[in-house]
Amino acid sequence: MEAVKILADRVGMKVPEFHKRKNGEDFEDKKKRQERHYNLVAVVARYYHNQLVNNLQIMEYLTSHGIDNGTITAYGLGFSPNHFGVINHLQSLGFTEQEIEDTGIGYHAQDNKFKDVMAGRIICPHINTFGKVAGFAGVSRNGDTIYTKNTDIFFHENEVFGTHLLKAVKMQEDIESIIITSSPLNACVLRAKGNKKVVSVMSNNINSRQARALMRFTDKFVIVFSDVRNGLDKSYSGLDALTLEGGSVKVATLTEHVNMTEVIEQKTYDSLTNAIKNAKSLLEYQLDLLAKKYDLKTKDGKHAFIDEAKGYVMTIKERSKQEPYISVLSNIAKVREDSIRKAFYEDVDKSSSVTKRVSNKRDKVYNAMLTLLGLVNAGYDIGEDISEYLDGEYLKYYKTKMSGQDIDLVEYFNDIELEKLNEINVADKNNLKIASDCIKILKDNKTKSIRDKLIHEIDAEQDLDKKRELLEKLNVLMRE
Repeated sequence: MEAVKILADRVGMKVPEFHKRKNGEDFEDKKKRQERHYNLVAVVARYYHNQLVNNLQIMEYLTSHGIDNGTITAYGLGFSPNHFGVINHLQSLGFTEQEIEDTGIGYHAQDNKFKDVMAGRIICPHINTFGKVAGFAGVSRNGDTIYTKNTDIFFHENEVFGTHLLKAVKMQEDIESIIITSSPLNACVLRAKGNKKVVSVMSNNINSRQARALMRFTDKFVIVFSDVRNGLDKSYSGLDALTLEGGSVKVATLTEHVNMTEVIEQKTYDSLTNAIKNAKSLLEYQLDLLAKKYDLKTKDGKHAFIDEAKGYVMTIKERSKQEPYISVLSNIAKVREDSIRKAFYEDVDKSSSVTKRVSNKRDKVYNAMLTLLGLVNAGYDIGEDISEYLDGEYLKYYKTKMSGQDIDLVEYFNDIELEKLNEINVADKNNLKIASDCIKILKDNKTKSIRDKLIHEIDAEQDLDKKRELLEKLNVLMRE
């Protein structure tokens, strides 16, 4: 910098003072201040930890909640026994009251006494990306959690608790997915139970900065928040950040019998494990939550639900990826999938307003299948079981019809198909030949599908013996 000043003087130029902040603070001064603050919270972390390991009652409390010594050490857990212990300790080491307040450790109470913010709480120190303690979460015995106020070294809404341990895991193995909790202590409990790939976002929301930090480890996540109970969590919209960053997100919906603070009980832990295993995609969770707004026993309620749900599903750009959620909506609202497709796509693409099979209604395979089902519906004996040629709603209809059960056709066919079914004339003398021709079309189509699959397998197979076996299968098929 001195050389720049000499050159500037020679040509008569003034050197801008980049080393000054807008408030007049020197960058070097800021660096020194932050380093001082880091030193202070490191002292606090050690003090809290020593208070914990020397407090038999609190150690027994943590042990009773499944948090063992290894977990206590891994996270550097601590305990604040009273309002003044850490304050007096810091002041004895030369830290000022202002520094203690600026780092969020102390505050001026209404009685004008300077006290420890975390008094009486179990302490979870947050270790940042630089490997330094930056702030704290304090958890009471009833699960209530508070955090160090935002400071120049800690902003808890942007931090992810437990990433320092994730880094250690990633050095040893690939991380397939990460469990995300809201409370740091919940993360400790889960890790003590063997879930090493777990973090806390220290709130009920996940922002873009946290999402980007987590995406460095994996792109698959399971969210386990204590207040995600049967859709009662009102903050679900704050979970979208991971999806927007390209992550695959699932939500473990907890029941009233699963409380994260009581997860030490084996029955409760087994329920939690099951909830994680059966976690729903974020969108499915949102649709379940949305359904609770409407009376789905009424026609108007169903229509209103489907209409609003459309906005959620349409956030997925590819129609093929929207399809699974059509089924989800159908199961939730007890509405036919074709009706939902019609509501979704009628204005988008008239030619495929109901479903792909309708847009292909001139296809001979489709027409042959529908003709046969029309004959079956009219009570005509087509002379052969055609179930092997059917799938989806067609197969469900055929099996139900052949079992002799009463059938509501609208559950299986859309309006265009119903119209075609009603065109079938059971008295037509040519019905036997029509049925025979249609069955042949379906058989030929199935044979073609099998043949094409075999040809593809033959082309891809490298083992000569296996290739010969596939060729023999193809020859047998062609002779039939």
